[in-house]
Amino acid sequence: MLIETFLQQIQGVDPDELDSTWLGLKLTPEPKSEFQERLYRLVNEFRSAAHPDGDTYSFFSTLHPDHNRRRPAETCPPQKFARTSASPGPAPVAPRRSLGA
Repeated sequence: MLIETFLQQIQGVDPDELDSTWLGLKLTPEPKSEFQERLYRLVNEFRSAAHPDGDTYSFFSTLHPDHNRRRPAETCPPQKFARTSASPGPAPVAPRRSLGA
């Protein structure tokens, strides 16, 4: 599964080098489609701009229905997470930048 591969790839990576974001959204079909298309274009823009002498990075993204959310999205600010070897799961870290107001 893709998530298992992602977890294997970040194993041993210094938590300070992980830049992960979780964001809860409430979208109707049209903005959801726009979000997906813009993210797809952005990822492909950077993929085609890759430099042969640059450092290697991986990017993982998943958009999925959130069956656990009960609060409006505006009350759920973006959260940043980093995995540490001392913790079995993600631990919150201070955000370095916001994904929206």
